[in-house]
Amino acid sequence: MLGGHTLEIEVRNEAERKRSSEEARRRESENLASPRNVTRYMNPQQDTVYALEYAYYLLGNLLNKTVLDLGCGAGENSVVLARRAAKVVGLDISPDLVEIAQRRAQVQGQTVQFIVTSAYATGLTRESVDVVFGEAILHHLDLERAANEIRRILRPGGYAVFVEPIRDSATLRFLRRLMPSRQPDVSPYEYPLTQKQLGSLAQDFELSAMRRFDLPFSQLAGRIGWRRDCLGWRHRFALKVDRWLLKAVPWIGHFASIVVFQMHAKTFSAKQP
Repeated sequence: MLGGHTLEIEVRNEAERKRSSEEARRRESENLASPRNVTRYMNPQQDTVYALEYAYYLLGNLLNKTVLDLGCGAGENSVVLARRAAKVVGLDISPDLVEIAQRRAQVQGQTVQFIVTSAYATGLTRESVDVVFGEAILHHLDLERAANEIRRILRPGGYAVFVEPIRDSATLRFLRRLMPSRQPDVSPYEYPLTQKQLGSLAQDFELSAMRRFDLPFSQLAGRIGWRRDCLGWRHRFALKVDRWLLKAVPWIGHFASIVVFQMHAKTFSAKQP
């Protein structure tokens, strides 16, 4: 008989599989041969105004390192990591998305090992991974269980880099509850993280870098269509204003909606599962 917490995890996992199945169905017609703009992520600068570029900056030199793409989804990051000469393992709970990821890697000529399993029980050998990377995955998970597994599989001195939605502003959290998403790709268990949750996640790691992005100003720019040009000047201008505000008035980071952070495994042995 399953314990209460274990049962809750299984219910959450099933909700994620259902959400991912909907996402995979919408992406069936995607051109898998067209890679993400790889040049942006090969050697990005530390002061970039783009959150994902900053995450790739924090990854550093990946040559021959074993990298786990946690929550790899349809494999966009997996193939970029492989292009950066990493030995990539892409993990996701969704068989439908992993099937797309496998086809993406094949048509782009990249070698990636994909596995379908839970982030709480990766099946990877203890202390076998140099780097864990994740884009918008932690806020789907039970953080304590996820942290335990990350700690177990990371080699001493290994590190993890994550890009996550964050809501430290009680006002913004309240507004989000007033306008809950009805999109099929949003599960009922996912919520943006808070600084308190991040602190709890990182308590057995060494938090080595953190930057916030995406203030309400740039979100408003997106609402009026400035982000449709992606790398266009209007979008970049909004992000530059964001960057200036966050550097000039650090406390305003309380209102940011994206956080990128890096945490290192401590040098003592990981806890037993």
